[in-house]
Amino acid sequence: MIPDILHSAKQEFSICGTRAEFRECDHNGKMNDVWLHVKPGQPWLMYQMMSHIHLEDADGNRLCMISPYFDPNKAEFTMRLTFFERQGFDKGPPTGQPARLVWDVPAKTQDVEVPFEFDDLPMDVWGGTSAGHTKPR
Repeated sequence: MIPDILHSAKQEFSICGTRAEFRECDHNGKMNDVWLHVKPGQPWLMYQMMSHIHLEDADGNRLCMISPYFDPNKAEFTMRLTFFERQGFDKGPPTGQPARLVWDVPAKTQDVEVPFEFDDLPMDVWGGTSAGHTKPR
C-alpha cells in the first residue's frame, strides 16, 4: 500500500521477484493517472496483477480504473493506470480524491501441473492433409 498517494515520492517494491517503482499520481480534476515502472523480471505477472491494483479514497471506496496502458513486449516498461472518481451514477458510491494505492497480492504462488491427453482426434480436419501428410487412398 502507498498511503497519501497524491503527495508520495517515488517508491520501489517487489512482487514475486519482479521489481517495480511507483513514480507518481497525476491528479487532474476527477481523473487520476498512476505511473508505475516495472523492471526486468516477470512482466507478464504485472499484467495479471493489474486487476488487483486499486486506488481508494480516504473512506476506502475504490475509484474506477478505466484505461490501463503499457507495452508488455519489453523487459522493462512503464504502466499508466487511469482512475476516475465515481460520481454516484456509475457502479459504487461516489468517491472523494484518491488517498492510497492498494495492491492486493496473493501471499503465495505455485506451479500446478494438470495432466491431460488427447484421445481420438481427427487428423484430416482441413480436408485431406494433416501435418504435411496426405490422406491414405
